[in-house]
Formats: sequence, structure tokens, C-alpha cells
Amino acid sequence: MPYTMYANKGVVVKPNWIKMIRSSRGTSIFESQPERSQVLDPRVNYLIVDLLQEVMRTGTAAGVRSRGFTLPAAGKTGTSRDAGLPVHLEARVRGLGWLRRQ
Repeated sequence: MPYTMYANKGVVVKPNWIKMIRSSRGTSIFESQPERSQVLDPRVNYLIVDLLQEVMRTGTAAGVRSRGFTLPAAGKTGTSRDAGLPVHLEARVRGLGWLRRQ
């Protein structure tokens, strides 16, 4: 969850497991209201995301682009022992993935 706030403009949304409960007749009994907290100034968040996008443009993850990956993305590469790359995509669906070199 540490990287999700960057894709969410500095807002952390507390995960919940139950979105909605409906009765046997289909009426809504419960609907969750996610807890949201602004934890990072949107201007600072913008700068961090831009730095993370630079990793994909010209940094150590630029090879991902040369292999045809063209979606908007940002990431942080690992150490010399861990080549993992957490990625956040800002498209229709915002998500968080983990690319790892085999």
C-alpha cells in the first residue's frame, strides 16, 4: 500500500473487504464508505510521481519502454540484488503491480 498514494494524488484510502451487503430481495443493507486521508501535499506528490516516471523514461527501467511497454507508468527500481520494479499506472484503472526480471 505504500505506493498507492502516489497514484491517488497523495490520498491514502484504507482498504476494506466488504463493499456492499444486499438482502435476498436485492435491497442494499450496508454500503461501505472508504476512509480517505490526504497524507501528502498534491504538489509534492506531483514531484515524486514525476521522479518515478523518469525512472521509466531514462533511468534503470528504461528497458521496459524499449520492449514495447507504452502505458503511462512510474516505478522505483530495486537494489543490485533485487531488480523488482513497483509500477503504478494512471489509465482508466489505477493499479499497482510488480515487475521482476527473471
